Amino acid sequence: MKTTMFKSIFKSMPLALATSLVALGGVVAQAQQGTNDDTSDNMRGQFHDACSSDIQKYCADVQPGGGKMVDCLNQHENDLTAACKTLKKEAHDRYQAIHERFEKACGDDVQKFCADVKPGMGRMTDCLSTHENDLTQACKDEKEHLKARHPASKK
Repeated sequence: MKTTMFKSIFKSMPLALATSLVALGGVVAQAQQGTNDDTSDNMRGQFHDACSSDIQKYCADVQPGGGKMVDCLNQHENDLTAACKTLKKEAHDRYQAIHERFEKACGDDVQKFCADVKPGMGRMTDCLSTHENDLTQACKDEKEHLKARHPASKK
């Protein structure tokens, strides 16, 4: 239950943070559109270089948002170029490490304050923010660490 809840928390985080955590949604959308901005330039640039042809070939008709682009790439996993597969795996591994670190730091707080909150649409993040003064120091520190690394995140 706890691990499933945390996967839902990460899926429901604000887009800027989720992208920075390499959940890929925003990165994929930018690769599809051929755009790039100053945040997470290195990862976005790598993703664009590695996956733009796959996105155009298999997912050109997919409207970005809500994880649809990532779902499309996952549906075509066997058809993707080696470079795109490699980058997706690296992104997944980074995401997993951040997920585990967040779960370790904030797991007790989520269980204590947000166990009855339905994950999704930022509700878990909002719940933790509502209880900011009551969070363990480890969770507060982890949230600050994430904010410092990803200043576009609002929570």
